[in-house]
Amino acid sequence: MIAAYDYSNLRTLKDFYRAARKLTQRYSPQATFVFHDAGFYNAQVWNSLFRSNDWDKVVMDHHYYQVRSIEGNSSSGYTSGYINEAKTADGFHFPVWFGEWAISTDICAQWLEGFNDGYTDLAFHGRFCYSAQCPISYMPEPFKFDFNRTEWNPGPYGTSYFNQANIFRGTCLNDSYMFGESGMKNLAATALSNFRAHLGGSFFMNLLTEQRTPRFDYLVAWEKGWLNQ
Repeated sequence: MIAAYDYSNLRTLKDFYRAARKLTQRYSPQATFVFHDAGFYNAQVWNSLFRSNDWDKVVMDHHYYQVRSIEGNSSSGYTSGYINEAKTADGFHFPVWFGEWAISTDICAQWLEGFNDGYTDLAFHGRFCYSAQCPISYMPEPFKFDFNRTEWNPGPYGTSYFNQANIFRGTCLNDSYMFGESGMKNLAATALSNFRAHLGGSFFMNLLTEQRTPRFDYLVAWEKGWLNQ
């Protein structure tokens, strides 16, 4: 996988995709060839990947998260984000799947950006985070271990903003309280309606999370009535 927005390797990646599709067509002609956009969610980049009349059983995979893409605290910014991101799919010659997405508005989930690490300042994009008791290990004895839940800032430490992403006296960051229940239900409704209108399919990031983090946990979001509408 090339780094996002690294155009110097784009030709190499396209050649790889073309070769991989030929193998797919040769050995599994009934299968759909799915390729990732590598961070280039742009029809001008990918509409030339194959010949104009050669798009049978081709799908592009795009991942969409709002945890770092939306600035400000207005729900309209998040709503517009889902509308515009989904509508962009109309410009491609082939269906687009959102292969990973979540109803996330902040980077609050513990270790979302790495184990005891993070590269986004919570003071900017996590002002609405709340914490909860860190989960207890689900492993059976003798493999069940725990950490010192009275320690203020247990290690090991990450490379940046670890003082915000780390555990504090047995509590872990869980989720955001931005927008509340009704606001999140409306946001999810916007996402789902636009996905149905413009996408070939979508996959929620997690079925179940260890901390039952609502905006990253399909089962919790379903139970709350956000996704079953």
